[in-house]
Amino acid sequence: MVTLRSQKSSPNYSWPIGLIVLSGLIASSGCTPSPEIETDTDIQVPKIEAAEAIEQAPTFELSLLGEDPEVCKIVENSFDPATGWGRKNGFIDSRFQTAADQKYYSGIATAFPFNPTALNVEGELNVELVLVDWEDLPGNDADREMYIQNVEKFAEFYWMVSEHNLQWNIHVSEGWFRLPGSYADFYMNPDDEGQHHQFAPKKQNLYDAITDASDSRTDYTNVDLVIPAWPTAKTVSNQGPHEFNIRWNAAMYTDEKTIYNIAGAGDWFLKHQDYGGPWIYYVHETGHMLGIPHQAKEDANDLFGQYPYNEYFWLNSPFNGFEIMGGQDGAIKTINGWLRWVAGWLDDSQVICVTQDQIEDEIFALHPINDVNGETEALVIKLSDTMAIVVESRRWDERFDRAIVHSRDGIIAYTVDATKGSSQGSQALLSPRDITKWLEVNHWRHSEELDANFCEGDFVDVAGLMIGLESSQEGVDYVRVQKSTNNFPVDPPEIGTEGGVNRVESTCIHGPGSDNPPRK
Repeated sequence: MVTLRSQKSSPNYSWPIGLIVLSGLIASSGCTPSPEIETDTDIQVPKIEAAEAIEQAPTFELSLLGEDPEVCKIVENSFDPATGWGRKNGFIDSRFQTAADQKYYSGIATAFPFNPTALNVEGELNVELVLVDWEDLPGNDADREMYIQNVEKFAEFYWMVSEHNLQWNIHVSEGWFRLPGSYADFYMNPDDEGQHHQFAPKKQNLYDAITDASDSRTDYTNVDLVIPAWPTAKTVSNQGPHEFNIRWNAAMYTDEKTIYNIAGAGDWFLKHQDYGGPWIYYVHETGHMLGIPHQAKEDANDLFGQYPYNEYFWLNSPFNGFEIMGGQDGAIKTINGWLRWVAGWLDDSQVICVTQDQIEDEIFALHPINDVNGETEALVIKLSDTMAIVVESRRWDERFDRAIVHSRDGIIAYTVDATKGSSQGSQALLSPRDITKWLEVNHWRHSEELDANFCEGDFVDVAGLMIGLESSQEGVDYVRVQKSTNNFPVDPPEIGTEGGVNRVESTCIHGPGSDNPPRK
């Protein structure tokens, strides 16, 4: 359900995702007496054969190991000298006008404790979808419906990933607010759109026009996030203007308050809806507004031109293909278990905490992370005060994921490095094969994803531990962790290692080109 509202006097906030209960009728049928059978008639009773034996899924004796979860909550100790963001140096945003508004922001948390922003990660938040058009680019019903569907999916995603802790209430402008002049007057390229630059005059001009057109008919008092949207027939924005309440260079100065959380999708997402659509952009950017870190290693971008891309791509995006806070157009669109736990969405009771030195030969049961309120959704193995390995169960989710030929059912394992902050590669996938060999998965930008899915029998040997998927069953994966005589490093291969296409054939993956076209 979407609430349509235009009058300030009658705000009506409602939850967009309803629960539909279907009930069926149980019919009973009687038996009509059979005609009388003569007593001298032989009645042949068919012999009942023994039912074929049904293959039973293997059962396991589960490990009794389990520390207090607090033991595994490694503390972030990062620092970015370029921005002043990090646990070692508090950051004050001088653009707040009053002392009461001043807040210390010590960086988006990659480890514990969670660092809240101005938005709550639990409870209810309100998003305003503001539709705008121009005389030479008028709005239409098809675009309006497309935007509504994408905002609804955005809300559904957060309802799931937060374990039903975060509810987004959706409000949509009743019609299209007409902006002055031509759409071409508001055209923005990527340099005009980001929130990392000191000045953003073109973006501010757009926000001012939207505010002027909508403010008299929109009550912004309780709005937490504004999603501006425009017709798709012409280009208004390349990638999308956005602000976070923790970092911004433009804002909407409404009658009721100043709004710093804004995300408007550009052609980057509007023109590639086969790969997701604008909802993945709303999810990603809103994640940062909530305090969820960026899952990439941005300083690796400086290596472009110095090294061939196949010699460092696994460092540039170390969660590529498995995390929406990294690659938005990846096949799998979810938020991993560690980030959910840091944010408080996963309860301590849903996490098994063990230390490296406790491991002998253990079996743990994990439930898929997208199954809300799964009994156990993450195994955290503490290696040191700043490093851990996380194992979690994954299942392809038709609500959000894109179908590809490569399996995404099984487990993934990844490292967490508390010495690294947001955009510094704080999490890195471990591969049961070779992390430097990518899988060809169609994206609109490229065709590489990390090969990190564990199917039955797959394992990785790292940090004196062998971690593998012993059995994958309906709704549960059994993970085996053994002490290893090897002590292979947890760090990925260094720059200069030559990578390439993974040509291994297995139950999980397929040869190059097999994802073209994607399976239906």
